[in-house]
Amino acid sequence: MTSSTPEPKTGTPAATSVDTPQSSGRHLSAGRLGAVAAGGVMALLLVLLGTNIGNAGKPGGPSPLVGQLVPAVSGTTLNGDFFDIDDQRGNWVAINFFASWCVACQQEHPELVAWQAEHAIAGDAELVMIVMGDTDKAVREYLAEQGGAPWPVLGQDYESYSLTFGVTAVPETFLVAPSGLIAAHITGATTAADLNSVIERYSQGA
Repeated sequence: MTSSTPEPKTGTPAATSVDTPQSSGRHLSAGRLGAVAAGGVMALLLVLLGTNIGNAGKPGGPSPLVGQLVPAVSGTTLNGDFFDIDDQRGNWVAINFFASWCVACQQEHPELVAWQAEHAIAGDAELVMIVMGDTDKAVREYLAEQGGAPWPVLGQDYESYSLTFGVTAVPETFLVAPSGLIAAHITGATTAADLNSVIERYSQGA
């Protein structure tokens, strides 16, 4: 990570559990027992690989994109508006990859709301979310439950951006400086303090 990357923050990893079927009292064949066991293992692997619960607030890296010009990001948001990151030049931009089912994403959501609201007043930053491994329907429902999203959200049609940025699991956040260069990459649930720390250090030339 470059010197512009925030110091890691320590968080308590969220516990991961996998429900297993209760015994019905019926005899299961060896083949069916094997299938149940394999299914449990697969479910656990999907949870561990699909979320960054254990990496809360940690700088991601080493991402080759840090210090480089942000890749092109544009598209029609879930609200029907058009978003183009080039229009944000001169502002800070937090690009957040997320999914509504992701526990770590749910944990960081209030922090992103607070960060966006704080910088909306100053008019110096924007948050944009990109859906990864989820559906537009589920995302709409989740955001509606959270009171809406006054920031751009690019839906499942734009999931390929996760490949462009080399994202391996949600949540991951890339903070883009006003110059258009990527200042930091954070894996796991970030906080408003994490993002503001990057802005402060980057602005001071640290």
